Amino acid sequence: MDALKKFLQKKKTDKAFKGAGPGQKLTTEGAAKAQQGGSTSAKSRQQSTSTSSSSGHGQHHQHQKSSGGGVPSSEEKRAAAAAALARLEKTRKPGEVDPDKLLASRQMAFIKEQARRELDAEKEKAMETTKDDHSASGGGNDQEETVRPTRTRATNPESMAVSGVYFCCPLIGPEILTKSEIEDNIKNFLLDQPEEEIGVTSCLMIHSCNKPYEKITNCVETLCKYLDNIISNPNEPKFQRIRCSNKVFQEKVGCVLGAEQFLRSAGFHKTVMKVDSTSDIEEEFWVFHPQDESSFTALLTELRDMLRQTTPIKPELDRNLQVLMPLQVKSKRDLPDEFYTLTLEEVKREQQLKSEAVENQQILRTKAMRERDELREQRLYRYGIMRIRFPDGFTLQGTFKAHEKLSSLYDFVHENLMQDIKFELVRSGGEALTDLDASLADLKLPPSSILNFKVDSAPAPLATGEVSFLKPEILALVTPLE
Repeated sequence: MDALKKFLQKKKTDKAFKGAGPGQKLTTEGAAKAQQGGSTSAKSRQQSTSTSSSSGHGQHHQHQKSSGGGVPSSEEKRAAAAAALARLEKTRKPGEVDPDKLLASRQMAFIKEQARRELDAEKEKAMETTKDDHSASGGGNDQEETVRPTRTRATNPESMAVSGVYFCCPLIGPEILTKSEIEDNIKNFLLDQPEEEIGVTSCLMIHSCNKPYEKITNCVETLCKYLDNIISNPNEPKFQRIRCSNKVFQEKVGCVLGAEQFLRSAGFHKTVMKVDSTSDIEEEFWVFHPQDESSFTALLTELRDMLRQTTPIKPELDRNLQVLMPLQVKSKRDLPDEFYTLTLEEVKREQQLKSEAVENQQILRTKAMRERDELREQRLYRYGIMRIRFPDGFTLQGTFKAHEKLSSLYDFVHENLMQDIKFELVRSGGEALTDLDASLADLKLPPSSILNFKVDSAPAPLATGEVSFLKPEILALVTPLE
């Protein structure tokens, strides 16, 4: 019988202990007070229990005898302390907060607020810089907007590895110019084309002279929809005119360079006419008047397919090939601002990455997640200078885009070699770069890297140094030391 009572008493104690709330250290000030209050209440409860026992509860009196003459057991003490802690938690006011939790939440809120202020300040600074560049260039919504780098760089021309980033476009001429200059040349080249080729040139202008890509895509889809409506409903008048003040037309077509020429090539003419037969208000419309009523469907189908399949005329990055001596490699290390200048879209993406970084600091991340974030930060460089050091002391230098593949670097070296030999490009630590499909940014090569040219077996003249690995016309580019 005593064993059953002890078992039931233990179950009751465990149930009370579990319902007492989260555990607390007895060394803290609050817990010490709770323990003191609990022991006091336990004594008063013990007195009341003994009083009730003297008034005739024999069962409780018998239990006191079994526990050792009225002295509380350790289980009873723990139960009394747990009950006191539970009562202490219940006496807390409904809106009262734990001071430690309140302090931690305030600290976290302060950190978040500081991070938000820094992000807002950087964003405002980037937008102000963009406005200054935009006003200095005289406007032009179709051009790629860029912002200046935030870091101060050396401007000594003698320490510059290159003077800038240059482009060319073999389709329009051999000139090597800056990106903005070559883009202006492409636009002027298309505008100067004869009127008879307006259909082809308008498609090229839409794809080549506008940014960003979403703007081009929206324009192409809207123009194709205009043509599809006429092809499917050739006798429906409402599809044969486009109101110039229409919101969709203004946002997706009217602001795109080349869209007006495309509409004219399809048979549309701009005219002023009444909005409808019941109104005297006049507005500008693009009205469809085909030259040949019998074959306009085939013409519109051909223009629509041409617009969707046209590839843009893009400037090609000039390698700015140079051959350097060892002392020149050591002295010419700085890069111009073009290697670090970001477009407006890239600045927005950078701000988004920083916002994500603030959030990531509050959670645990794996090694793979940290490496992926490092690669994303590395891609902020737009271009890189790649230097290939040969055994005879010469260094071949070229300019590359950060997202170009390693295979393009191998091709660059191969086309400048004296003989067709098998080689490897090796880091200074001895690691050979063999993943030809990996980008230079993924390999962490930009913005400036020096790789060693390694060959296992070379012809005797090359191995002894009698003949250079590079072509004679390439060696002629060596700038003599002053």
